Amino acid sequence: MKPLITTLLLVASCAVLPLAQADTGALTVRFTSPLWNGASVPPGQQCARLGGSAATPGLNVFDLPAGTAFLQVEFSERGGLDNGGMGRLQYVAAKGAGSAQIPSVPAQGPLPAGLKSLGARDGSIYSAPCVKGNHYYLTVKALAADGARTLAEGRLDMGRLP
Repeated sequence: MKPLITTLLLVASCAVLPLAQADTGALTVRFTSPLWNGASVPPGQQCARLGGSAATPGLNVFDLPAGTAFLQVEFSERGGLDNGGMGRLQYVAAKGAGSAQIPSVPAQGPLPAGLKSLGARDGSIYSAPCVKGNHYYLTVKALAADGARTLAEGRLDMGRLP
């Protein structure tokens, strides 16, 4: 009887774990400009030290789940400044919208209405790609009104800095 109870408890716990972990959906994210192709960072979009006057790419975000209040965009460098270390922006989503367009933001400059900077590790709004040969990506998270619960997530490669 004891092995049967142990087996039932194990099966029950395994059945609950995937449900708890699978609570976020997928967002569809696309660049608004054809200059951003996901293969390489466009010329001029690198850091000032490398001669660029960078700005974040503009984004179209689709498949927003019900209850989305904010979209948080996290810019990262693969194997370096991961988890939004290059900057994080929070965009106020229109109530009930199924999609949103997030404008391009200069690395050093004013923010358009509806956007708030959560900062980069270097204290800037956005720390542009600055290491030649490295790969860069962004993650967009649909957040609930509490700003803490992620409802859906999407990722997009920004490309490699030539």
